[in-house]
Amino acid sequence: MRLSTIALLLLAQAATATPVDDVDAMLRTYVRQHSSTSLADINTCDRRFVAADFWGKGLGNSVNVALNALAFAVASNRTLLISDDARFRAGFWKYLGDVERRWALKSQIRRCGPEVVQDFFPMNRRCLEEKTCGSGIKWMLCDGRALSHSDAHIVHIRSAVTWLAPLLGENSALDPYIRRRLRILFPKGVNTWGKLYATLLDPQPEDAPTGA
Repeated sequence: MRLSTIALLLLAQAATATPVDDVDAMLRTYVRQHSSTSLADINTCDRRFVAADFWGKGLGNSVNVALNALAFAVASNRTLLISDDARFRAGFWKYLGDVERRWALKSQIRRCGPEVVQDFFPMNRRCLEEKTCGSGIKWMLCDGRALSHSDAHIVHIRSAVTWLAPLLGENSALDPYIRRRLRILFPKGVNTWGKLYATLLDPQPEDAPTGA
């Protein structure tokens, strides 16, 4: 087959891709590049990370912290870390099973630069006006370095108990690379949160479905 024919076929395939296909492809690629097995024999100082600090006794709260952390990690192409600090093992932790085999633990990563906690508590409609929001809210909405390469080596996501990640796009100074990935990750009409949940619990890359 000629190269020109192959190129036309690839262009046709790209033209027929749907938003859900793009989300699936992004998550598969992310898992291959960032699951725990991807850290073998690499210098972790060359990577940037997002750490999920589970919070609260309720399953819903701690699930949302983990999902927001994963969404931020995928959008920024940072590696997800799971906190193995005993303070953050409440709630969702006990439902994760072999989480240590799926995602890297925070304690496994050598600190190579700044490490910051972005805490999203408290959250309410008036907190911006009253200047009472958690540091994570202003960071997400206003900080142009948020999750970029110039942000901290490890960014901890804590107390993000509602589905916040898409609001990162409201940051007018956001790194264009992160904005582009965020748009792919959260297209209209796609249950991205369900896909993130499945990825969090079973991050084994699956082959793309093939046509008949």
